[in-house]
Amino acid sequence: MGELTGAHGEIGYMRPPGGPPWPNEVLEALSSCQVFVELRSPASVLSRWCVGERAVFEERLRRHTARTGQVVKALIPLVWAEDPLGPHSDAEKIGELVRHHAERNRYEACVTAVGQRVADLVTHDRLPKGDTDLDPAGFVADEAGLGTARQVHFVVAAASTEEMALARVRRDLRYYGEQARDWHPYDPATYASPLAEQARAIAADQLFGSDVTDLRQLTERLEAARANNHIVVLLVDLWVTRLPGRHQQLSTLARTGEATVAVLAPLSAMDAETVRHRDDLRSELTRAVLADMTERDAPTRLAIESSEAFVENLISALEEAQNRLFSRGRVFRRPAVESATSRPILQGP
Repeated sequence: MGELTGAHGEIGYMRPPGGPPWPNEVLEALSSCQVFVELRSPASVLSRWCVGERAVFEERLRRHTARTGQVVKALIPLVWAEDPLGPHSDAEKIGELVRHHAERNRYEACVTAVGQRVADLVTHDRLPKGDTDLDPAGFVADEAGLGTARQVHFVVAAASTEEMALARVRRDLRYYGEQARDWHPYDPATYASPLAEQARAIAADQLFGSDVTDLRQLTERLEAARANNHIVVLLVDLWVTRLPGRHQQLSTLARTGEATVAVLAPLSAMDAETVRHRDDLRSELTRAVLADMTERDAPTRLAIESSEAFVENLISALEEAQNRLFSRGRVFRRPAVESATSRPILQGP
């Protein structure tokens, strides 16, 4: 790319793993980049990060056309794996070319063609720096996608920093945030993104749509899951049973009926205070919620000690919950419709 554009040093920007959804460097890159190369996959079209970033760049292009009348085709979609644009697309699947050594020549030809296209855009169709008011979060709906086929409702059973301080149930409050959904039980210095956002990214990789809420909307999410064959995943802070009113909210799980629910309770090995009280906390959670759920074979994962283990446990719980839906979920039957003509019948000999 440097040879084609004459640029020196690092070219382009790629989001680093972890961190907040849209840090300042991402916003700066989105507002100033000349070209947006999108690697599309079934997971990317479900990722709120990918959807939001693409939407910002599309809005930059729309505004530029409205101001100047010039159409700049600076958004370059590339297909990584299965084509989410449709099965009939003839686009090269970059991921397959990367994996197969025999396709090296095709891969290099594809990359060279993309590089040439980027160089042409930068040279002849420069896109001015975009409006700084564009925020990816504004393009992504936070409401539950109640009609999505593979949908997960993440319910965070935790508290805010202020609530934890007032309740005085523990001393170390580094793992909490302004809202319950900001809870991040693993090393906050390394995993700055809330656990719920990490969970949504993992779900997207498994081709699930998702939303996040807290215990106040648990009943609503359970009803939606029961009506639409969705999954509810409860992300539980082990300290939550010691908070006023939370025991009653959690008891709703005992009346889930047909809803498919999984419970994951992280317990960071670096959280010394929680580790000291782990046995008592687990017993309290089991008495409050899990005894009845365990009898119904609900997926439960307790004392998940690391972020890496959380990824594995969530994937496993989603797979188990999805299998339960296949065997026990509601069957939606098409309404009977009178046929305008009689069906053809094959006559026997």
